Amino acid sequence: GISGCCEGNITNCVVGKSDNVNALSGTSTIGGIAGEAAAGLTISGCSVSNTTFSSSASNSITGGLLGRISNAVAISGSSINTLSFTSGGGYYGGLVASVKGASASATISACSVTGLTVNGPQNYVGGAVGYVADSGASLAISSTPCSSLTFTGGAGYTGGVVGFVEGTATIDGCNVSTLSITSYSGDGVGGVLGQVGQSDTKVGTATVQNCTASGSITTHNTSSGTQATGGIVGLAYNGENFTVYNCKNSVTVTGDKYVGGIVGRMIGGDVHQCVNKASITGTSERVGGIVGWMTGGTVRVCYSSNNGGKVITGLYSVGGLVGFMESSESRALIINCAARTTVSSTGGNDYSNCATGGLVGYMRASASYDAFLLNSVAFDKVIRNTNASAMQNIGGVVGFVTTKDDAAANKCIIRNCYAQIYEDNLLYMNAGTKCPSGSCYGGIMGRLNKGYVQQCYYRCAQGGQKDDGGNIDKLYQISDAAKNGTANVNVAVTLVNTRSFNANTQKLFYILTQGSFSGESGSTAQTVSMSKGGSTSYSTWGTYKTSENLFFAVPQVLLNLKEEYYLN
Repeated sequence: GISGCCEGNITNCVVGKSDNVNALSGTSTIGGIAGEAAAGLTISGCSVSNTTFSSSASNSITGGLLGRISNAVAISGSSINTLSFTSGGGYYGGLVASVKGASASATISACSVTGLTVNGPQNYVGGAVGYVADSGASLAISSTPCSSLTFTGGAGYTGGVVGFVEGTATIDGCNVSTLSITSYSGDGVGGVLGQVGQSDTKVGTATVQNCTASGSITTHNTSSGTQATGGIVGLAYNGENFTVYNCKNSVTVTGDKYVGGIVGRMIGGDVHQCVNKASITGTSERVGGIVGWMTGGTVRVCYSSNNGGKVITGLYSVGGLVGFMESSESRALIINCAARTTVSSTGGNDYSNCATGGLVGYMRASASYDAFLLNSVAFDKVIRNTNASAMQNIGGVVGFVTTKDDAAANKCIIRNCYAQIYEDNLLYMNAGTKCPSGSCYGGIMGRLNKGYVQQCYYRCAQGGQKDDGGNIDKLYQISDAAKNGTANVNVAVTLVNTRSFNANTQKLFYILTQGSFSGESGSTAQTVSMSKGGSTSYSTWGTYKTSENLFFAVPQVLLNLKEEYYLN
């Protein structure tokens, strides 16, 4: 737009109106300000608007401000308005297409992208930055909103802010709104970040924090399948250095497999204090309100909401929080989380995979690493399979609990969890009938093959679960006798199962805030005094939410979430 290659300082430049920047052939590098950025370049207060970029090249590098950064560059206070990229393929970014090279470093702050359209069979597309490549390359982008984004016909590695990270990236306070991604058929599509890392030798580092996203994403199946679509991040590969913190998704996501409200697929990493408030749909397997498929890593203090009747739907392995959870790559942990949604699966008679749960659809541990589901609650409208002939594993907390081999028999652990199903008889019903003979359903888990379940509670009509060899230490069914708003209530609690794990099992605190269970054996109803304010012994668990009529103490860390997150 101004120069093929720039250095020094560029301030308060304007490119726009009816200009056209065209690269008709070859491997051109195109930018509204410059194609290439020299070392030390700074851009501030510039804008590019009402411009069309087109290229017939299969590997075009096209950015609204800069095409390629291979040295240290800083961009601030600049804007993009109403740009259109028509491509034959390549790398595209609303601000910068590519940050590539061992010395490449981009710092972007207080910029904006409004009205960006990308059409064609492109890869590596970001509302702000398309591609951060090579282990030495880095990007720090903050306070840069991206809105009115329309990406059509791509092949993956696409995000509302950043498309793909192989180097290091921090995305902080970048909100995405009015996002539309359609007709995509590749890996790694997300509302903020498409994908981080690609293989064991191409391992990226990414932190996504304080971001929100709204709009819609629709990916579709091809011969290779669409894998990993998320409301915030599509795919985190080998994610020891991957973090999503304090992000909220309102993007309606529809994909094939590995579909999640926050992350489609994570292979390790940490998802912390995130909220999903949108419907999440997968036409295939492993669909979750927070993560579609996690193979290690941590999900903590996260919440998936039923705001406005939102539904989590998939074919197999569907969960209010996580569709498929396993510890094959590292320890897998879900702790202090909640789901309040409708969870629905549509799968047929693939009995080994047909699992639907209020928190987790399918939970599996390996011999090398533990899988933990701790201190979490599901207060769901409905948990069901809509296929009337399907063999099913449906649970208020987990649909199917198992391990990869006998050596991992006690490595799948569920402790201190609670399930409340709001509508009686809808835990296991489909099309108005009960599950076919041989199906497994239960207030806590549908089927326990191998694993350990301790100190869990449920409130719903269903009580049974199929136990094929796991260890159950105290499941309690809570009655509906208690009323809201009283200082102290008496709750009838039925001890469903008291098979001890072993004589040395340490008894963890009760989820109920106060009171002891006398004669912890048999299946007789017992009365427990529960204090509204909690007790000294369990002070860290705080109070229960009387407005929700939840007869247990919600972990205090959940209550510290903003009220709109918790109740909406």
